[in-house]
Amino acid sequence: MLSNVTFGKHVSPNVFLASLTVVLAILVSVYILDHGISYREVIVSLGVIGALVVFLAGDRGLKMGLIFLLITFGLGYRTMEVTPDFKIHPSELVIWGLLGLLIVQQSIRRRSETKIWLPVWVIIFIPFWIWAWLPGLNAGQPWDLMFNEFRNFAVLIPLFFLTEIAVVESTNWRQILLMFFGVGTWIAGMGVLEYLVPGIKAVFPAFISQTEPHVTSEGFARATFSFYGHPAATFTLVLTAPLATVVWRWWSKSWQRALTILAVVVQVIAVYIGGFRSMWMTLAIQLVVFVLLCRKPLLAAFCLLLPLLGSWLLPAQAQERASSLITLLAGNPQNTDSSGIKRWARISAALTDSLDHPFGHGWSEAGWVHNDFIQVAANLGILAGLIFLGAFLITFLRLLRRVWTLSPSDEQHLGVALLLSFIAAGSILETQGVEVLTQLVLPVWFVWVLVEIWLRSQKSGRRVLGISPYFGSTTNLKFGPTRFSTLRHK
Repeated sequence: MLSNVTFGKHVSPNVFLASLTVVLAILVSVYILDHGISYREVIVSLGVIGALVVFLAGDRGLKMGLIFLLITFGLGYRTMEVTPDFKIHPSELVIWGLLGLLIVQQSIRRRSETKIWLPVWVIIFIPFWIWAWLPGLNAGQPWDLMFNEFRNFAVLIPLFFLTEIAVVESTNWRQILLMFFGVGTWIAGMGVLEYLVPGIKAVFPAFISQTEPHVTSEGFARATFSFYGHPAATFTLVLTAPLATVVWRWWSKSWQRALTILAVVVQVIAVYIGGFRSMWMTLAIQLVVFVLLCRKPLLAAFCLLLPLLGSWLLPAQAQERASSLITLLAGNPQNTDSSGIKRWARISAALTDSLDHPFGHGWSEAGWVHNDFIQVAANLGILAGLIFLGAFLITFLRLLRRVWTLSPSDEQHLGVALLLSFIAAGSILETQGVEVLTQLVLPVWFVWVLVEIWLRSQKSGRRVLGISPYFGSTTNLKFGPTRFSTLRHK
């Protein structure tokens, strides 16, 4: 591959890749100036440039590809339609393309030591994915509806393989998490900009079409997040905002920390104007858990005062919207809360249906339940639903236990950030249900994958950052998808 080739005495692969990227960017810019550009052309252009760079990057290609995948999270609802019920998100093309690159690389090198690793719960879960096709086809469910939901679980497999290979070094963890945090900041920044400056749509009409807020029954003006395509953009933000805890620690210069604070503030504001009550609740839970884990009384007191101060300063419409969440969670949605009533009805119907048909109805039969654990039980069977729920709870408890027992260090701070993001993942699966849309479920899966890989590295006795517990000096960790080997610095 390119990374192993010497281009004369003075031309390195890095220079070649940078030059190639600049040339491609110039060509695309010339095309834009001559013909204009739509979001579809942007997606195709980025895809071609990214694929070429990743392919030529050799050993670094998979890490670069994973970073490119994170960038596609920011495209939101921009998809390519195959059928009215089956739309492909660019991130899917990136994932399966990277898996193909991995297979080609391994075939060329013939690395016999490379093994496949997946968590036990995923392996147990796979037969239910296959089983769900049978009742669905027998019931006459359209293939595209079924495949639309099936592929959002199947993508877990390549995501595990690719992420584990990409985060083999501590610097990779930092770069990848920083990019994820940056994508969340970008999504939030665009949403806040549209909200504060609605006229921005006149500047980017091909990308932003509707900036006027949607007013709820309580009178709360919700942002539209037109660039992303839906206020569900805030689901990604509650996953990325907690990463500020490690970004703050890893990039400690004054200007870097100022940018980190600004990014968090923008993400929190975006979650607020997004208007999803469950996401407000998620931020509050994350703050409480962070306070309990930081073990610093003064910081804890300050953090606990923030929600009280915020609730006092919020306008009456926001306070009323927040209080309606309490009645909804109690099972008594207000008469004016049409969204809450519909969601409660869907969840109740799906739960009843799963009990009446314990083997499930097949993929997509339950529709959009807005609770993925119950939706899996209704579609794939009660046992599948219990496995899915049990996998999340067990992973959460393992993560919490590991974070609590670690002494303060970079490793512990990384664990705290992952724990807070994992809480958000559970909240999204529980209160929103995202398995029906790739653009919503992939960021959740990515956090879950990172958590599993980090816990596995902890169990193996090798930390992904800093000092290995078995050696007194910093080590390079070289490991494929499943095999770990430690090399001392000479």
